[in-house]
Parts: sequence; structure tokens; C-alpha cells
Amino acid sequence: MPAPPTPVTILVVDDDPGISRLIVRELGRVGFQTATVSSGEEAVTWLESNLAHLVLLDLKLPGLRGDELLDRLDGLHDHLPFIIITGQGDERVAVEMMKRGAIDYLIKDANFITMVPALVQRALARLEEQARLTAAEQALARSHAELERRVAERTTELVQANQSLRESRLAALNLMEDAIATRKKAEQAEAALRRSEETLRLFIKHAPAPVVMFDRDMRYLIVSDRWAQDFRLPEDDLTGRLHYEVFPDMPERWKQIHQRSLTGTTERCERDQFPRADGTADWVKWECRPWYDAQGEIGGIILFAEVITERVHAEDEILKARRFAESTLEAIPASIVVLDAHGTIISTNQAWTAFAAANGGSINAGGIGTNYLAVCDAASAEGLEEAASFALGIREVMRGESPRFSMEYACHSSEQQRWFVGYVTPFAGNGPHSVVIAHVDVSERKRAEQVIRHLNNELEKRVEMRTLQLQHLNEELQQQVAARKLLEKEILHISEHEKQSIGQDIHDDLGQQLAGIWLLSDLLKSSLLEKGSSEAEDAAKITSLLKDALALTRSLARGLHPVAVQVGGLVAALDELASRTSTMFRIQCRCKCPPAIDMDNTTATHLYRIAQEAVTNAVKHGLAKEIDIEFSTNPHHTVLSVKDQGKGHGRRSFDQDANHRGMGLRIMKYRADIIGGDLDIRRSQSGIGTAVVCTIPTPQSEPTTAPING
Repeated sequence: MPAPPTPVTILVVDDDPGISRLIVRELGRVGFQTATVSSGEEAVTWLESNLAHLVLLDLKLPGLRGDELLDRLDGLHDHLPFIIITGQGDERVAVEMMKRGAIDYLIKDANFITMVPALVQRALARLEEQARLTAAEQALARSHAELERRVAERTTELVQANQSLRESRLAALNLMEDAIATRKKAEQAEAALRRSEETLRLFIKHAPAPVVMFDRDMRYLIVSDRWAQDFRLPEDDLTGRLHYEVFPDMPERWKQIHQRSLTGTTERCERDQFPRADGTADWVKWECRPWYDAQGEIGGIILFAEVITERVHAEDEILKARRFAESTLEAIPASIVVLDAHGTIISTNQAWTAFAAANGGSINAGGIGTNYLAVCDAASAEGLEEAASFALGIREVMRGESPRFSMEYACHSSEQQRWFVGYVTPFAGNGPHSVVIAHVDVSERKRAEQVIRHLNNELEKRVEMRTLQLQHLNEELQQQVAARKLLEKEILHISEHEKQSIGQDIHDDLGQQLAGIWLLSDLLKSSLLEKGSSEAEDAAKITSLLKDALALTRSLARGLHPVAVQVGGLVAALDELASRTSTMFRIQCRCKCPPAIDMDNTTATHLYRIAQEAVTNAVKHGLAKEIDIEFSTNPHHTVLSVKDQGKGHGRRSFDQDANHRGMGLRIMKYRADIIGGDLDIRRSQSGIGTAVVCTIPTPQSEPTTAPING
């Protein structure tokens, strides 16, 4: 049987490894030792060979559910304390588990992890209080036994006193035949009788046991205070009241017992149920016997009835614990034996007996009554050194020189090789020097270790060969990655070059043509106005539309070729992006940048493209009405952020979803990698809006004329 874990051990049964780790961490901070399993089957397996002070049980487990697990655990541990962990909305199920004996329950919400240590400490304190109550109940049971003995003695004295009273009354009647001669003596006898009756009344009333005296009609004559207390009767005087009126639900069998006692029989019962008016039932120990009057006739009955409910419950618990211990001992596959202080075997389990019978004694030498130390000494004398070492370890534990002893040894037979581990631990339940010895067969483990050593050698050789292969493959892969990155850079370079070329063509060709058409249209408008023609208004509209088209064409040209060191660089391009976005989409787009930024065209172009893509996503997918483009720099880092107040269009980070679909998001990420930066897309804490943040190392102040590339 496994020893109780020290320090306090908490078993966490939860299929969520993240929650299990958080619970273990929180419990570890307050000094608790924890064990975790992820299913009901694992919990049953763990508890078959371990004991826990408390179990934190998740109701929704894969396979064996929480309620089914409790049914399985009823056969392993009696009254195993547990706390239910359940999700929100399952409070009704948690209440059902409370009815099945759960100490408490905990709902998985945002703060439940921080509540676990306090809840576990409170539960353990409650269990400790229950243990103290159990000890108090045991002490009360011993006190009841002592009281029972005293009541029996006093009952005997009462019977003797009643007999003496009867004899005194008979003597008084005999003396009354000669009333004149013995009148004085009769009066003295009558006075003595009254004193005796009063003494009897006081004795019964103040007796420490529940005793009551009835007449032949079952009316109360004398009632002890303890009777009224134990049977919850009113403090009013019960003298003269009918017993069956006080207890209207009295079972018929008790009435028959009273009638038999009125005929002279004495009946008793050590353990009987007594139903209460509220539907509950108590256990009582009772004795019913007749009492006799002065004429020797039965005057009624004396009933002793002690409420022993707490003692019966304690005895039932002890019986359950004994049966549980015996069944657990027999269920353990190890061979177990208990020795007294002299080394004599006083108890064994079935595994010990079966192994001894199948192997001619072997490690399990002898049965109950055999001196195990003498057997070990005899084997040592024959040259078995392991027997001498094991006997020495047993004696050290018996003398208290060692808290525990264990030894692994070989015990081969002609058919197979076998290994065992012997454990010696103190057995406090049988005196200060008694010990428990367990022999565990570890042959499978030893054979497995041999196989593992062989496999490890083979594995090391294969790993060495595989490592060399992987090194070659890694070199080839690195070459392929380098080639792919080079190709990606070239693609971006071509794309950027084409954008710039298109932007320049739009500016130089389409822009110039639109400018000429606009001027001609303006001249036509002026001419028509001078002539007072009705088409002057239409010409004015055409001129306005051409002017807007020219402005849009130039804006598109600047968007395709935005960054140029000689005309303001990245700051001017971001300002233009904000202005163009506000004009085109009729939203508030603000740009907050320092007056000037010293940065090469390559880095500036990539940052601009990231900002451009983020603004487009905010308008297109986030439906934002406000956008802030911010640019800040310090000696270590330069940060570009685009924040909007829309409904959100991005993911929290690229690391959380490697399979995101947007081409623009992938290009933004790649552009950040090209310039050595980090890109993060996150939702705001309020849940409204998205922030795209690109952080790069602050570039050194070195002028460059390198072409813009990808």
C-alpha cells in the first residue's frame, strides 16, 4: 500500500496541458507538490499506485468522463477528496458533483487560475478539520464505552436496590399483622421506604445514561434528564404521560417488546434503529426489564436506551477502512509481508503466499509465524551475500537508524533470469520496531534496459550516419534558400522598377497630354464666355473635370514613384499618401513624422510600400474613418506605425498564422525582412481598430545613391 505523499500532493486531472501547467505553477508557488494526468484512465492508473491529498478534476475529459471516473475511484480510494473544475454554464453539473461528495467546484473563467491556491488551501484545511473531528469521534466512542460499562454496573445496583425494596415492603406487610406491637417499627420502615424511593428517583433522574421507569400502563414514573436530552423531548415534566402519546410513531415491534417485559422477560439489543418524527433515524442500544413492587408483582418496566448513532457511523467507517486496506493489500502485485519487532512474520498478502508456493520459498521465505531474519541469516551463512545485506538493512530500519531501505538483487531460476527490488519501511501500526517488506519483480524492466542499451548503441550509430546526411542536405538547402531570396529580391526590384517606369510615363506622357487638353478646354471656355454662348457652362464643367483628372494622374504618378531623396524623401511621400487618402476616400488620414529623416532610398521605399499597403487595407477591409501614420526614430530603433479605428482587418501576428492568405500581407512581411525589420499586426486592447507596426534598426547616417530595389 503506497505511503501518504509528503509534502501535500495534488493530482490535477485536465485534458488541457496549458491549464494544467498554470495550475501546477500556481500550486508550486505556495509549496504544494503536484502530479498531472490528461484523462480519466490515466488518473485511475496513477491512483492505483499513488495517494493524493486532493484531486482537481475536470468534468469534461476525453474517454472516461469526470462522473464515470468517480465511480471507478470508489473502488480504489474510500472518500477520496476532490474539487470539480468545470466550464461556464455547467454550474448545475457542478452542483450534482457536490452531492456526490465534491468539496468544492471551480468555474473556468478569466481569473480562475489565481483562485486555485486559495481554494486548495481552504479544501485542505477543511479536510484537516474533518480528520480532527474523526479523532474526536473516536475519543467520544471510547467515552461511550466507558459510560456503557458504568451504566451496566449502576443498572445491576438498581436491580439489587429494587429487590431490596421489594423485600422491605414484604417485611413491612408482615409486620403490619401485629400493628399494635410493631407500629413504631412499621412507621420507621415506611419512612425508610420513602427515602429509598426518593433515592431511586434521584438516581434515575440524574443518571448519566438515558433511563426511564414506566408503570404497567406504560406511563412515565421517573425519567432521567439524559433520556429527555437524547430523545429530544420537551423540558416539561413527563410524569404520568403515556409513552405512546409522547412517541405516536412508535413501531409495533417495540410495543410488543414492552408487553413481553411486562410479563417478566428481559430483552436487549446492542444496535437497533430508532425512527424520528422528522423522517430521520438514529441507532440505539437498549435494554428492557421488569421491576417489582413490594408484593413481588411486576409494577412496570425499566428501559435503558442509549443513542449510539455517532459510534455506529464511526464503526462503519472503520469497517470500510479495514476492508479497503485489506482489498488494497491483496490487489498489490508486489509480495508484501509484515514483521514484528523480533523479525517474526505476522501478516502476508496473497502475492507473497503464491510466489512462495510456486518457487519453493525463494524470496518469500516462510509464512506467518516464521522468523524472517533467521531465514536471511541462514541464507547468509550458506554464502548468499545479498541475504546478509538485506537482513542488515531490515535491522537498521527496526532500530530507527534508517528511515527506509531498498536493495536490488538477482534471483534467477533454471527457466529464466529474474531480478527483484526489496523495500523495507517502518510499520507504525504494529509498534515502534515493526516493519513492512515488499519484494517487487523488476525482471521486465531489467530485460527492457538490456534491450534499450542495445538499441541505444544501434541508434547512436544511425544518428551519426544520419547527422552526416543532414549536414549535406542542410548545405544544399541553404544554397537553395539563398538562391530563392536572391530571386525574390530581383522580382521586387523588377516590380519597383516597373512601377517607377509606369509612374514616370504617366507623369511625362499622359500628364502632359491632359495638361494640354485642360489648357485648350480653358481657352474654349473663355472664348465661349466672351461670345455669351450657352455652351460656356458645359465647357466650364469639362475644364473642371480635366483639372481633377490631371491632379489624380499626378497623384498616381507620385504614388508609383513616391520616394526621392532630392525632393523630400520618405517624409514628403508619407505626407502625400495621407493627403491623397483623405481626398480620395473622404476620411481623416493624418501623418505625424519628424521634419526630416536620413535614410537610403531602398529602406525608404520599402517603408513607404508597407505604409501604403496598410492604409489600403484599413480603408478596404477595415472600413476605417480615421487613420494615423506615425513615424518615430531614436538611436536604436526606427518605428513606422499605421493605426486605424476600423473593424479590424489583420491578424494578431504573422507567427500565429503561417497560412494567412493575403498577398499584400506576405509582401509587407517580406519587405520588413528585406530591410532587417520586424512587422506585427495586432488588434487594439479595446477591440476596435488595427495597428500595423514595422520596427527596424535605426540606419546609420550615410548618404547613398543606390537605386531603389526590392
